[in-house]
Amino acid sequence: SSNWDQPTYVMSMIKLWIAADYFNQHSQRPGSATLSRLTSMIVDSNDQAAYDYFGGQVSLDRLVKTCGLTELVPHGWSWSLTRISARDAVRMGDCIYSGRATTLEWTTWIVDKMRHVRGVGDFGPRQLFQDRTTVATKNGWYFWEGRWYVNCLAITDEWTISILQQWPYDGGSLQYGIDLANPNCKSIANQVLRLNV
Repeated sequence: SSNWDQPTYVMSMIKLWIAADYFNQHSQRPGSATLSRLTSMIVDSNDQAAYDYFGGQVSLDRLVKTCGLTELVPHGWSWSLTRISARDAVRMGDCIYSGRATTLEWTTWIVDKMRHVRGVGDFGPRQLFQDRTTVATKNGWYFWEGRWYVNCLAITDEWTISILQQWPYDGGSLQYGIDLANPNCKSIANQVLRLNV
């Protein structure tokens, strides 16, 4: 799109990087309790886990350098209010999925969790596929300062797509916002990927 380089709030998409960066910064293998919470952060979009494991400004600096981002606007005090463009979201997703963000072991681990996202976060392009587990995903959604922000990120071995949306907040629950955004996420993906679904 014409505004693919314009940043908007990243919201929960960045939880993928929070996990990858955590693994990179700790030489010892995480215990089962830590892995369980990191799993919940990705699979169930657990915000508290993201706050607990977010590495702040230095982590965002590592994200820019590792994944070659050009439009990220960091907020070292807030992972969710860091801003990212659509093309940088694709770069981040591809960086993690391809193994450039962390080791092979933890790349495989993160991608597996992305393929098993469930609950309220299970929406977007992957719904176009009969077997959703063939598509890794991490979406983001929230309303902030009078606007909805709903982002879709989906990845396979063949493609990475991000669709970032925002519009004035006129009430409703988070599920209401997702329901508004989801048709666009699916329709745009269908057109770009030529799925003819």
